[in-house]
Amino acid sequence: TEDGIYIIQVVDKSTVLSLNENDIVVKMKSMFFNHSDENDIAFRDELSAKIEPLFAGTDVCENMEKTAETAGATESGELAPVRIGDLPVDIRQEVTTMEIGTGTSPIKEEGGYSILILCEKNIPEVGLPDFDVVQDNLTQSRVQLMARRHLRDLRRDAIVDYR
Repeated sequence: TEDGIYIIQVVDKSTVLSLNENDIVVKMKSMFFNHSDENDIAFRDELSAKIEPLFAGTDVCENMEKTAETAGATESGELAPVRIGDLPVDIRQEVTTMEIGTGTSPIKEEGGYSILILCEKNIPEVGLPDFDVVQDNLTQSRVQLMARRHLRDLRRDAIVDYR
């Protein structure tokens, strides 16, 4: 505007040379529990109490089928690796603080509840760029600037003859 710049909404902040939690890739497994009754809160609390002791073992991910059968899950399986930033906001916050081998609180879905178990976290390495990379970037930007300047001069000096 004439008065300056107004920031209406900040969607995301980028950080330079530091770890962004949204870039962490996680591998998870899921268990689904059918439930169609009206008493959702009581079932969710009962499910949480039943699942909590199962996460005490260290081999939850390796023995997922056995764990799901013990818990009474109707379906279980492995999910594709996913970035934490691609998860829904409510699940993202919970997964960010979870330890490997633990599960989320029951998540309401159509036809029942699901629980996600965190099996692996791949944290990307953040490092300083080396001297050659910085020098190449600076050289490329200078070459591009010279090319734009040359093309601008050619356009300015060009004579277009219409007949």
